[in-house]
Amino acid sequence: MEVKEAILERRSIRFFKPDPVEEGTIRELLEAAINAPNANNAQQWYFVAIKEEGLRKRLREILIEAYLEYLQKARKDIDEKTMERVRSAISSGLYDAPLYVAVFSDLRNMMLREEYKDFEERMIVQSVSAAIQNLLLRAWDLGLGSVWLGVAKLKEGEIKDLLGISEGLTLEAVIAIGKPAKIGKKRPRKGLEEVSKIIRSLALPPFSPPPQREPLELSLPIS
Repeated sequence: MEVKEAILERRSIRFFKPDPVEEGTIRELLEAAINAPNANNAQQWYFVAIKEEGLRKRLREILIEAYLEYLQKARKDIDEKTMERVRSAISSGLYDAPLYVAVFSDLRNMMLREEYKDFEERMIVQSVSAAIQNLLLRAWDLGLGSVWLGVAKLKEGEIKDLLGISEGLTLEAVIAIGKPAKIGKKRPRKGLEEVSKIIRSLALPPFSPPPQREPLELSLPIS
């Protein structure tokens, strides 16, 4: 698969077939992740792939708890009718995947001086994010679906306890992975003119941001 095709055609998949993900495929996904660009080539990341059924079941329960907290407490646009749809999606297997990968920032060997600790942590998150994107694209290339679950951060302590993770590792996300049970339609994107600018000359006119338009409807990730 061409890189461009993977980037443009990939979808976030939230419902999966139960088919297990083979060990060799898991290694391919992790190899793609660890070959991402990263600050100082420090590779300050750590990945935990979860195949065991009992752990997967409990992890999914925690992820659903995190998702419900996100919707009911963090989002400002969720009404009861929407929650009915969400509960229906949960009962239909939302986020129930044959493989999860928990992705951590590794803060055990910091490279910069203490006064730059916050700056280094931000660089590490950027590096980890690049690794996650590599993993998502490689999964799609291999015929697998995946979804980046940032809501896992809301239950970081519970997830670390479940997986026996030591101090010095900070959870950034959990990725659910498996063969897609269904593939949703592509969601709309803002136009380039709205979110980018090309500087073609040093004789710059005064900068003015693009005019505001009606915001895109926030995604409700249940399809």
